[in-house]
Amino acid sequence: MSEQTATRPRVNDRVNLIDIVFSLLIAASCQADETSLGEITLPPAADEPAVLQLPAEQPAPGWIVLPPVEDVEITVPADLDEPVDTSLTPAPQAGQHEQDLSVSVVETIETDDDDEEAEPLDLWILQRAPYRRYRQAESGLAWLPGNGQNFGLVEWRYAPYLERDEDEGLKMAFNMTWLSGPHSVPLPARVYEFSAGYQKQGQFSNRFSYDLSARIGVFSDFDGSAREGVRFPSHAVGMFHINECTDFVFGADYLDRDDISVLPVAGISWRPPAHPALRFDLIFPRPRIDYAFSKSQRMYITGRLGGDTWDVDDGIEHVVTYRDYRVLIGFQSADDDGDTSSVEFGYVFGREMELRGQPGHTAFDDAFVIRFVSRM
Repeated sequence: MSEQTATRPRVNDRVNLIDIVFSLLIAASCQADETSLGEITLPPAADEPAVLQLPAEQPAPGWIVLPPVEDVEITVPADLDEPVDTSLTPAPQAGQHEQDLSVSVVETIETDDDDEEAEPLDLWILQRAPYRRYRQAESGLAWLPGNGQNFGLVEWRYAPYLERDEDEGLKMAFNMTWLSGPHSVPLPARVYEFSAGYQKQGQFSNRFSYDLSARIGVFSDFDGSAREGVRFPSHAVGMFHINECTDFVFGADYLDRDDISVLPVAGISWRPPAHPALRFDLIFPRPRIDYAFSKSQRMYITGRLGGDTWDVDDGIEHVVTYRDYRVLIGFQSADDDGDTSSVEFGYVFGREMELRGQPGHTAFDDAFVIRFVSRM
């Protein structure tokens, strides 16, 4: 027998001893887990790979399921001084491509829109914004003192128009006015307003936008027939945006009052580039000049037409109209809910009252007014 043949059994004995020990360790581990990993088939020679056969049955509960791997090679080197490669590498099969064992984890986070708090309004943005809205939703309480022959009132009013973040919609309102004096004119203690209307604001292009509104309302004390108190106040206003700082405003405001039926709407809105804190909305009949102190505080001067027309009944049905002109200075602050709150002090002049179908009118002394306003 040659030398190579004589030494071969000793190498095989050492390899078989290692294989037996390795098999016993795997068997012991499987018995501890009560899970069978498979069988190892030992090669007849050291230079041939050992094959691990995995079982086809399903793994125990709690195991991660991976694609089936039938044959795994464990390479035993001919030189026993080299380490044994025990990595589980799938044996390639003809016509089979490698599989991508990737795991995708998708995490879904649900948010509740009701829990999101509205961000405070930045008045600097309003200062530089183009003029796109002629009327906007607001609610206010006003007090104009009076007694005896000097007519006074307290009015709660909600203007049924779109809020700042709305483009169109149907709006409704209920308003109340408490009247005080004069003794020379027969007036009820209170008059009311129920109204509903549709408003749409938008733009045809970057240069032209519009604000349209149509309402129907009943203005009366509701002591008798309120038929004469039905009115249709509306407006149609367009805006031509000349540049980033200037807008030309035009249109008509239909009041449907006995004293003033319709008013033209015309003017210029200008935001001077050199003075970002200033804003001039010189637009009849609702002019306003703003000066911003910060992103949450500003003051303004504005002009308003006050009064209204109501159908009242004090034994004899009348349609009474009250009119005044107001110059107001207001101090406005941004609220945490995205609205603004203002307190206004004003001078009231040109105060007159008239009855439908009767000549002449009743004039009253000038007065002052205080208003608390929230604009949405």
